[in-house]
Formats: sequence, C-alpha cells, structure tokens
Amino acid sequence: MAAYPNTVKVGIAVAVVAAVAVIGAAVLLGGSDDPDAADPSPTGLATSTLAATAPSVETATPGAGNLSPRDQAETLALEPASGALEFVRVPSGGAVPDDLGFYFMNVETGAVDGWRHVENEPFPNYLGVSGDYRFAGFSHQLSREPNVRSRYLADRETGDLYGWQGNAELVYAEGNLRNIRRGEPGSSGEVLATSGDRVLFRIEDPDDDDWFILVAMDPQPAVVVTFQAEGDMALLSTDGSQAVVFGESTWLVDIESGTVQSFDADIPGIADIAGSLVLRNIPGHDAFLLSISATHPERDGAWMRYNWQGEQRQGGSGAFRVYPSANGEFVALAELLPGTAEEDWPTMVIFNAISTEDGADLFRVVGAIESFGYTTGNIWLADGSGIVFSDPSYELMVALRNGTFVPYIGMPSPVDAAVFAATSPVESPGPTIFDSEGNVLAVTTASARSFIPPWSLTGSEIRFIVPHGGHGGIGFARSLVKPRVDRPPYLSPGSLTLASSAVGMDLLDSPAGGSVVGTLGTDAVTVLATQRIRLESNSPGYERYCDLLNALGSGFESGCSGFPLWGQWAQVGQQGWLLIMVHPEGG
Repeated sequence: MAAYPNTVKVGIAVAVVAAVAVIGAAVLLGGSDDPDAADPSPTGLATSTLAATAPSVETATPGAGNLSPRDQAETLALEPASGALEFVRVPSGGAVPDDLGFYFMNVETGAVDGWRHVENEPFPNYLGVSGDYRFAGFSHQLSREPNVRSRYLADRETGDLYGWQGNAELVYAEGNLRNIRRGEPGSSGEVLATSGDRVLFRIEDPDDDDWFILVAMDPQPAVVVTFQAEGDMALLSTDGSQAVVFGESTWLVDIESGTVQSFDADIPGIADIAGSLVLRNIPGHDAFLLSISATHPERDGAWMRYNWQGEQRQGGSGAFRVYPSANGEFVALAELLPGTAEEDWPTMVIFNAISTEDGADLFRVVGAIESFGYTTGNIWLADGSGIVFSDPSYELMVALRNGTFVPYIGMPSPVDAAVFAATSPVESPGPTIFDSEGNVLAVTTASARSFIPPWSLTGSEIRFIVPHGGHGGIGFARSLVKPRVDRPPYLSPGSLTLASSAVGMDLLDSPAGGSVVGTLGTDAVTVLATQRIRLESNSPGYERYCDLLNALGSGFESGCSGFPLWGQWAQVGQQGWLLIMVHPEGG
C-alpha cells in the first residue's frame, strides 16, 4: 500500500486565556468564506457582548523535532447558546418527548437526559458525540438554503450549550472519510475527538495547512494549544496529552512539550480513500488502533496497532473490510468467500476474528453476510469471545469462539459481555437494556430510531434519536447455507456447510436453465464459483426458485408468481451447479 509523504509542515502556538468575562473563555476567529459556515447572527445563539482579553502566547523552541511557532494564534469564539435546543431530564420510567431530539439513557438507573429541538423546522442535522457521551456536536439548518446553519457543542455534564461563528469544525475520530474530507456534516455514527474535558476543533485554510484548536471546557472554555497541519481526522490519547493526526501526512503531537513526530502509517493517502476510517484508544496499553475499510463495492482494508511513540506493533492489509472492537483489542475481517462476486448480494463472507495485540487468529465464521439490519455499531462481545453476524437468510445471531451460536438479544456492550442494548425494539416500548438471558435491566418509553450505534465507549450509557420515522425493515432471503465457527488452524476457506435438506437436490450443468447432471451427496461442499441470476415469473427455471422459497420459509405457499426472484448459484466442486439462496427483488 502507498505510504504517506515523509515531509510535514507544521506550526504551533500555546495559548492560555488570562481572563474571561460574560461568556467564559473566548478565542478570536476571523471571518470565513466557507459557504457552509454558520450564519453571522444565528437565531439559536444568545446575544452577548464579547469581552475577550488578548491571550498570552508561549511558543515552542524552533528546531529539529519541534513544531515551528506561528506569528499569531488562531482565533475561535465559543458563546453560550439558547433558543434552538432545550436540555431535558427524564426520570427512570418517564416518557421521552416526541419532539425531534437526541437522548442518553443511563444503564444502571434508566434515567434519560438529552437535547430536544425547540423548533423542528427547518430540520436540524445531528453530527456526532464523544466516546464517553459527555459532548454532542450538531448543526441546525436555519433556512431551506442548505448552507445556512448554526453549529453547536452540548456539554451534558454541565447542561451548557455553546455555538460559534465561522468555519471551525469539530474533529472526528471515526467516520466517512469522503464526508469529512469535504467538510460536510458527518453521520450520526461518528465519534468526536475528545479526551476528558478537552475537545478538538479544526479550521480549514484553503491557502495553507489546517489549524487545530484544543479547548478545555472546565470550568469554562479555554484554549489549551493550537497547532497547524493538513489533517482530516484525529485522536486524543486517553489522558489528553497527545494527539495523532491523519491527513496528507501522519504525525503525533505531544501537547505538553509542543513537539511533533512524523511517522509512516503505510496506508494510502487519506485524500484518495472513499470509505471509513476508525481511530481507537486501546485502554491500559499505551496504544491505539487504526482501521480502514473501502466502501461498497470495493473491498480493500487495513488495520494497524501503534504505540503512542508511533511504532507499529501489529497490522495487516488486504481484500477485506474491518470491524474493530470498541476497545481496539480485536478486529473482524470480512473476506469474500472464494468464488463470490462482490455484486452477488447478499454477499457471503468469512469473518476472521483476530487479536490486535499479537495478530493471532481467534476464530472465524464461515457462511455469513455483511448485513446487520439496524444494529449498526459494535458487533463484538467485550471480552472478544464472540461477534454478531447475519446468516444468509438475514437472521441475526452471535457466533462464539467456542464454536457455538446463541440468539441475538441486542448490540453488545463494549465493556460487559453479558449486557446488550436495542434502541428500537419492535415488541418493547422503547430503548431497552438486556442481560444475556434477555431479562430487561432498563427501559424507557420512546419512539426511537435505531440507525445509530447506541453504546458509549464507556458502556455506561446508550443513545437514541426520536421520533422513529419508520423504515422498511431488513431484506427477505432464504438460504441453504448454514454458518459455522472454525477454530485455528483453519481448513480450506472454500468449504461451505449446507442444510441437511440440501442432500439429494438436483445439480445442473449450468445455473438456472441448465440440465440435471446429478444430485448432491453431502452437506459439506467446496465452492469454486458463484453466480446471481434474476428470473421473471414467466422465465424457465422460475418454479425451482419458488419451490426453494416455499421449502425454506413460510408466506409463499399460495405461489410466488408475479414478482421477480433472485437466485444465488454455487458451483459445487466439479459436480455441477446448485441453487443455494433465493430472495424477492428488493429483498
């Protein structure tokens, strides 16, 4: 994989706000040409007189390994805000307001708090939260014009809401790189780059490298440090003393000493990546995890474990997508089953579970698909003993390292392997916490959406958005493939396990309309190739599709004529082709 350039152009200024009045600390920001910048007089912000004092500036000593000083510190103004949102607290068992908003439920008490949008029109845009769920960043569109918006930072610990003007953006530690690169609002699945009370901002400079501003929020906002770099995403160390920045170059910043260390991350330039990047602290190991996955239909990924000195300890790259655990200790690599084309959706994969500490294989799940319905987020049990996956019939379950399967209860907690969450359960009044036996530990009444990962990285809270808004549900498919768990050392990756009912089924000399050349004699098969074929109701071979749907599921006994069906075919060794999966068009 292509490496980053080794040259780094950086500058630093350490700024301490000497005095604060009316609005807390203020760091002055000049005007912006950014069309997506906040409105200069947003209705959601409280009006107040800015009483800023010139900050004293302390610069790092120029020289090898140091960040070069900047003549004038970058400026940013955080102001208390009101009008657009209202902080809400709901006691355990209480009803969450139906107004558009985002909320957090305490796992132990069931109490809920969050931010309710006072004005639901025009539509607000939710951006992301910090890993501990203390801070939430979002924007509010002020008119039908897409580039007129206010940006906010909510502090749940104090209940304070802040806004700012200009083109400063919150920095993310994970998310869609294409969106982050273009400076667009991120998705609700992204995590803000924060540590404790420290929050990282970025100012895009079209004529120079971007500027990063680290702000401490306690007791009121104050600048810790500013530094210059071309960067897209960043991660703060657990103690907030270091930052890693990924962009045109890759480098480490020692916030306390003001020094920089460039290192070769051995990944493609971030500007060329269309996909997701995740940065995760690995608690207790003085290390962090970087993972990259390309978007559909490409399948290129990488994962690397570094210490905070920039030394790579473990890693790998290849034709897979990466699903990291919340604590960075494990990754699941989704590789295509041999002979499976990327466009053959539902696409069958092999999930290889790996320890990032030593790169050791833990277990693998063969015969899964990359579709988790509305369970986006952490798929790992906290202790690395299992992962959530979907079988080729879209059924969610958990594969355990010991080779067994257990039913899916909800998304696993990142810190407790026996606790699960469902943020939009069909048969419950609202977001719910379960134990491993399915017993309810906490629940609140809310018509919540489940399109965002519910868990904080600390596992003490879940989050959800209301109202629900409705959705069409997951796809409908029926398959003969039966997932299995393999333990290392692994056998041939092309081996599939089928349902026992597959034994005796017809094998054809070609998919769909071929002639019968024999019958299947075993439920353990080696797949050489696959092919996905669509048939109309009047097409030859359609009856075979319909028969398999009827044999594997209910609801089609009255006939399935009138709508197209898709069939997944597998070339089984040298014997012939077998129909292994069927689903309606759009399912």
